[in-house]
Amino acid sequence: MGPGKVSEGSYDGACGRGRVRGGRVALQHGLCDGGMVARGGMGPGRDRGGEWLSAGRVASARAEAQIAPAAAGADQTTPDDQGDLMLPARPLPDYLVRRYHGWKATAYAENKSWYRLLAEEGQHPRAMIISCCDSRVHVTSIFGADQGEFFIHRNIANLVPPYNPDGEYHGTSAAVEYAVTTLKVAHVVVLGHSNCGGVKGCHDMCSGHAPDLEKATSFIGRWMDILRPGYEVVAGLPEQDQVRALERQAVLVSLRNLITFPFVADAIAEERLTLHGLWNDIGAGGLEQFDPDREVFLPI
Repeated sequence: MGPGKVSEGSYDGACGRGRVRGGRVALQHGLCDGGMVARGGMGPGRDRGGEWLSAGRVASARAEAQIAPAAAGADQTTPDDQGDLMLPARPLPDYLVRRYHGWKATAYAENKSWYRLLAEEGQHPRAMIISCCDSRVHVTSIFGADQGEFFIHRNIANLVPPYNPDGEYHGTSAAVEYAVTTLKVAHVVVLGHSNCGGVKGCHDMCSGHAPDLEKATSFIGRWMDILRPGYEVVAGLPEQDQVRALERQAVLVSLRNLITFPFVADAIAEERLTLHGLWNDIGAGGLEQFDPDREVFLPI
């Protein structure tokens, strides 16, 4: 390019790839050692305050170069910049590709008409299941469900927050709203489980053993704040029993929070919706349901 201002365009060099906006090189991936930038889409050179100087390769840039923070973390990129940055997506690993082809040749091929019916007529699930993200909790296997039977939402510790229409991002609340008001499910099931890492983290945080979760920047910690009322209930139990009891409290707290949503309360009052609380013992294959009359979880 020769001397002059860095033009709008792309950058693809030894450090990674990115876009150039207003004299700023925004790396989407890769790392520059000591601020060095090698040959890219604009040819060799050095960025000094937006000026691109022809050279064999960049010799220094640390404080002077206007390299955007995207190399250190995409979270610092502004919304306007995000549209121009290259996403760090890669092809699927081979084992997942093989599994997909195996599914397509067997399960899909044997049920092709059913899948086409689902695609054409849309989904009509009878129940919404709110479960944990834990990979050991396999909702469809527990109930022997086929595609289209359950509307499943998973999050850390199967929690539902209280109704809070503050205009912010609310993934779980959005899922509940869609299930109840659009899909008109007949049942909402909150499914807890044994050995839940999220619940254990909440217990550690509330008992003063997880300072990192107390930080305002901890997404997990602030999410687990939903379960603090449950911790207050179990705090007086013997220590060895607290986490297991808190796992069940995660189910109960979520059930109580569900009825704070007006459309959930209305559907229950009109007998169009029922709520259910379950707890799954992963190792034993057990399943317990909450009995509101006796206020205990009983084996199914």
